[in-house]
Amino acid sequence: MFARVSTFEGPPSRIDEFMQQADHTIERIRELSGFLGLDVLVNRETGKILTITLWDSRQSMEDSTEAANRLRSESIEPERGDRPPTFEVYERALQYDNRKAEVGVG
Repeated sequence: MFARVSTFEGPPSRIDEFMQQADHTIERIRELSGFLGLDVLVNRETGKILTITLWDSRQSMEDSTEAANRLRSESIEPERGDRPPTFEVYERALQYDNRKAEVGVG
């Protein structure tokens, strides 16, 4: 499994606006082949937002790059203090869910 971690930074007051766009974004991204899930982490003190999308393979993730770039650019407003988003790619090496008390590798 592979993950694309995108970082958004802007005024803390914009976090709720960003989250209101989430439904629209999810509808668009879930149509992409190989998409498995999404997590969004926010820091309301700094205005930093991390989105983590999960993909069934590196190829699926790479195939979604153009769409992901478009979605990231549509999510920011530089004139309102948003910085250009960045992203990094990771391979999931370990997963643990305490609710299930299971450890999975890969």
